[in-house]
Amino acid sequence: DIRTVIFGQWITDTLCTLVLVILWLQNRKRYAGLSFWVVTFALQTIAALLLVLRGVIPDMLLVSLFNPLMVAGAFVGYWGLERFIGKRSPMLPNLLLLGGFILAHFYFVFAHPDLNARNLNVSLGMLAACGQSAWLMLWRAEGRKAAVTRTVGGIYALIGLTSLVRAGVTLVLPQAN
Repeated sequence: DIRTVIFGQWITDTLCTLVLVILWLQNRKRYAGLSFWVVTFALQTIAALLLVLRGVIPDMLLVSLFNPLMVAGAFVGYWGLERFIGKRSPMLPNLLLLGGFILAHFYFVFAHPDLNARNLNVSLGMLAACGQSAWLMLWRAEGRKAAVTRTVGGIYALIGLTSLVRAGVTLVLPQAN
């Protein structure tokens, strides 16, 4: 049952968020970026909760908030990773990307409802955030942190690749709206 899987995902996200809060409380002065990771997991947990509440809350609330929470969480996670490895870049370009994503999302939810456009928008938003995270972890990390970041970078690369494939599938095999 898919609802059971989604509920399990929400429980997992909630536990991960709680673990990160504990780690943040213990290590916030030792490791930069932990507060961003807490926010990332909190956003993912709220998004999963929205899925759990499908059928209880209005569909428009779910559709309008779920994807922006997921993509915003991915960007916040990237900013936390930058702080962790000490390789910060200007936030403005990504804030503009995130703002553009959110505006496009709301346009394709409310003004011109289009599931395919939303799917493409989400795929490109996740590709932008996770692609940057992969690049950061695989090629920008240096020294002792580079050894720690390789696996994380590989996972982000896989998520980015999945987003790229999803974008391609959406363009080649659009769903009926």
